[in-house]
Amino acid sequence: MSIHSQQQGFRVKKPVRGVRNLDHLQMERVCARLKVFTPAPTQIRHLIERAQADIPLKAATETILSVVANNPDCFWGIGRRAQTNSMAADDPLGFVAFLMLNQQGRAALLSGALDPGSPDFRFIAGQHEPPAAIYVWALHARGAITPALALVMDKLKSPNYQSTDFIARAATPEGEKFLTALGFTKETEANELTFHHFRRTERPAQLRDRSGSNKRELSFLDQSDGPTQSQPIVNVVHDMQEFMQAMSIRSVVYMGDEKCPFNEEFDDNDFSCTHILGRIGTEPAGCLRIRYFAEFAKFERLAVRSEFRNLGLARDLVRYASDLCNAKGYTKLCAHARIDKVDFWKKFGFGLAEKYRSFVFSDHRYAEMHATLDSHKAPITIGIDPYVLLRREGDWDNPGVLEASRFRPCVDNNISPLIQQAARA
Repeated sequence: MSIHSQQQGFRVKKPVRGVRNLDHLQMERVCARLKVFTPAPTQIRHLIERAQADIPLKAATETILSVVANNPDCFWGIGRRAQTNSMAADDPLGFVAFLMLNQQGRAALLSGALDPGSPDFRFIAGQHEPPAAIYVWALHARGAITPALALVMDKLKSPNYQSTDFIARAATPEGEKFLTALGFTKETEANELTFHHFRRTERPAQLRDRSGSNKRELSFLDQSDGPTQSQPIVNVVHDMQEFMQAMSIRSVVYMGDEKCPFNEEFDDNDFSCTHILGRIGTEPAGCLRIRYFAEFAKFERLAVRSEFRNLGLARDLVRYASDLCNAKGYTKLCAHARIDKVDFWKKFGFGLAEKYRSFVFSDHRYAEMHATLDSHKAPITIGIDPYVLLRREGDWDNPGVLEASRFRPCVDNNISPLIQQAARA
């Protein structure tokens, strides 16, 4: 199926059958061959030039580049997965572009005051600012568009975007069929402008177990914007709110459930490590801490709140942490496992230390366990793209705020001829 879109609507070459909820697209087999990536300005120009052969883009290339400079999450390239470098994509196929609208921008769009061809930057949310609405600005791909959407949606399940509604416009009956198939509903505003909405706040609030039956209802998940237990959100802690959520989980589990003294649970190492946070829906549910040493990384303080246990969150936290350490070049991991939890750690390749010894702290007996990982195919090492080293921890595929600043004019003060020559190279 080949689908193209314009800023003001979609043109679909083949009707879409069946409803595939935009937040639950599952195209694993096809997606394994694709990559959604953040393109460089030169790649954006190339993708736009290719798109103009199929569809008239009302927004000028420089306008699109300016929007992307303000928020790189507005433009995602679609390409074939690179064979040697996970940070890039071979053979770009197309792109999906959004306008991340703030509250004022959402109101302007629905009232007709926002011109998608030349959007006012007062209406655009910054990269780290949760938008009030995500407008489907432009979409272009030659085949394989459905799996590409699934990959893009994975990118837009981060805490900044997971509860944000999508808005689109369909100019043709085929476009309406496409949007309807993805779960969009057609609505007419008071000014008679018609938009299609995908409301992510209208999901069932019940948390289901793996058999699909209603195991229990959690009142704080009512109107939940996040995924069910089969798709927990796991990410590196990046701000003080997430840090406090992780500390709260540990307080409940270790100080509350296990009666650990405060000064033993919070051991002065919480500002020299990486914290991993897991959520079920919008509720903080589990956490894990990583400390780094010369030859190994150590997993600590794995905790999951009692009401969220048996949902696989502990498993996801350990796997995420392992992948993170592996990407940073670590192949050796260490964990101090409580004796009754040794079998849990064995599931992830941990074994008792060669020189096994048990020891006691905070009223429990522990065993030292080690795991060995395969070398990462493209670890973060000296000599990698310098912009990668500037990005947020664990978010190395996506540009950060410092990388976005490269679009501004550069002031070269008193640079030696040698450095100038290297910069030009």
